[in-house]
Amino acid sequence: LVKIETAVNKLFNDVELVERNKKEIYPKMQLIFKTFASNGIQHILLIPHFNNKSKGLPQDIAIENLNFLCFNAYEDSNNIENIQKSLNIYLENGFDNFPFAVFSDNHNLQIYPLDKNNGANDIKCFILGNINEPFNSIKTAFQEARLRISLSGITNMRKNTYPVKYLKEIIISGNPLKLSPYQNTIIGKFGSGKSLLLEKIKHGNESFVFSDKYKDFYNQDQNFKVIIGNQTASSLDEIRTTLDSFKIYEFIQQENYYYKNSLMIDEAKLLFKQLNINHTFNAGITYNFNKEKLISSFDSISAKVAKTDGKNNLNYGRAFDTQNYYSFPIIFENSDYDSLLESLNEFSNSYDALNNLTIGDVLIFSPEDIQQISKVKEIIDYKITLLEKIRDSGFESSIQEKLKKYNSEYVNNEAKDIKNEMINDLDSFYNDILCFSKECIIFEKKFTEDDYNNSIKENLEDLDGIYGISWKYQTDKEYKNVTFAVVKDVNRKDSFFKSVLSTITNSNNFFSNNKPFNEQVQKYIDYANSLFQKNNIQYDILCNNESMLKKSAGEKSSMFIRLIFDLIEKDLSNSINILMILDQPEDNIDNDNIYNQIADRIKKLKLKYNNFQSLIVTHNANVGITADSENIIIAKEILNDDSSKQFLYEPGCIENKSFIKEVCDILEGGKKAMERRTIKYGINIIRKVEANEV
Repeated sequence: LVKIETAVNKLFNDVELVERNKKEIYPKMQLIFKTFASNGIQHILLIPHFNNKSKGLPQDIAIENLNFLCFNAYEDSNNIENIQKSLNIYLENGFDNFPFAVFSDNHNLQIYPLDKNNGANDIKCFILGNINEPFNSIKTAFQEARLRISLSGITNMRKNTYPVKYLKEIIISGNPLKLSPYQNTIIGKFGSGKSLLLEKIKHGNESFVFSDKYKDFYNQDQNFKVIIGNQTASSLDEIRTTLDSFKIYEFIQQENYYYKNSLMIDEAKLLFKQLNINHTFNAGITYNFNKEKLISSFDSISAKVAKTDGKNNLNYGRAFDTQNYYSFPIIFENSDYDSLLESLNEFSNSYDALNNLTIGDVLIFSPEDIQQISKVKEIIDYKITLLEKIRDSGFESSIQEKLKKYNSEYVNNEAKDIKNEMINDLDSFYNDILCFSKECIIFEKKFTEDDYNNSIKENLEDLDGIYGISWKYQTDKEYKNVTFAVVKDVNRKDSFFKSVLSTITNSNNFFSNNKPFNEQVQKYIDYANSLFQKNNIQYDILCNNESMLKKSAGEKSSMFIRLIFDLIEKDLSNSINILMILDQPEDNIDNDNIYNQIADRIKKLKLKYNNFQSLIVTHNANVGITADSENIIIAKEILNDDSSKQFLYEPGCIENKSFIKEVCDILEGGKKAMERRTIKYGINIIRKVEANEV
């Protein structure tokens, strides 16, 4: 009070109190600040008259080297419409971050901020802060007016309702650790159990049994639970699939795939799950070769080529003669030549009588007819002479022997039967050759070089806006066709079919590596089906059609951070409740980008949406302090008397001086970062507000 009285007296040059209400002696604003500062007064609360608050002092006033805080305050919270109207004067003029206070007639902190009738549905004003440190809470609130204090109906300010679903509480060994519905920041020294707590929240205490990294910290007796909304579970994994309109996003810098140029399927599945990216993963390509039919038809032609039955006894000249042969019966045995000759002589003699036959005086046969009849008689007479010679010469028996020999040599010869059998075999072999040719063509076409080249091409899929997914099969094996793989080079022809036939006829069925046909065919099938399996697929995420994974560590981290926030904001705008989990997001990112890409983005999302909660492990003050974390959890490692480790987690807020001092001791950032955060920590140094600073 002495400081204040001294400063006020200096402002009025020791003018008497009764004279100080004259406007002509009112001190200038700059003189007020200068006089108060010179007298060690660092906290000033300026309360203009209610009806003149539009003439209050904006925080953006160009006053250099202020080392104290100046607030605008407004009275009469009972008239909320007037307050909103007054604040909009500033908002319309571009001042959306000025500090203000509203005074209420309700002075009972036990029921505040309820109305005088304790009505829960008639809230006049909301204050977020530490009631145990009232002035520090107000001071911090003024520094982040939009985030720390909110009024119903005021635009461009944090929403005043909690998310419908958020991580409310963690139960550790039966002890509750309450969380803010907005930002929760876990800090601590190395080895203090920060990431361990995060891992337990995500996967549960029992997951440590199977974890190489955390199995030494498994405690089967530990009672660990998470509470989201009205549901209690052992971990987020257990509960995340049962909550509608609720998503969890994760960014874990320590995951191995953040240091790779591409992701294999298990890595991609994990990352896509963490980022809530919907993608139907390719099951790989399996070629269903016609193996059984091919080998069966091969066996058929191989057996027929090797057949030798009857070849040594075959009379090829007879068997393959193109003439037609007929069998003759033996008809000359016991022939009656005399009776035959007698009949023929009767016919011959009767022709002479025909020359003079008449009807009346007219000849029946003309001279021309008689000439024809004479020719017939000559034929009969020739046959008579011939038969007489046969009868008298013994030619009959000679003919009989020749006919018998003909039938034996040309009709009943065994070579003809063998030939017929071979013809049947050849017909069957021809059909088998056609079948094998068909199966070879089908087999060859099942996996071609075009198939190979098309399969190794990059595939693109839109994700969201400027983002996309690319995937391709990665193989170090070049394409080889079935002829090259199965057949020896000496027998290779212009087709698989011809090459196999060449091997059958020239190489005694020995194929590549002197292996049988069926083994080499199976080996080729295994080769083709090994090229394009799901485990051979490499995935990447694209931004503006450029790979995100093939960037440097810093670029990669920045791009993934941006992707996560873009995806989150899209879901937030669709009224989906979001829990964002970040584990050391500052790794590989410089301080400026930590502010721009993480801290500032978090602040804006908290300002714009009321369905956004974050849980962040960090060593960086920008993430925790500049982003204005509502809840800071300090992780501590405690050694028990038996040398076993125990981890404790202490929550607090930046309004608590003793707590924030411990926060300052843990977080890194150097002098410049500390200067930028002076207003947060309440440290009295020369304050210069630069671009992108709070």
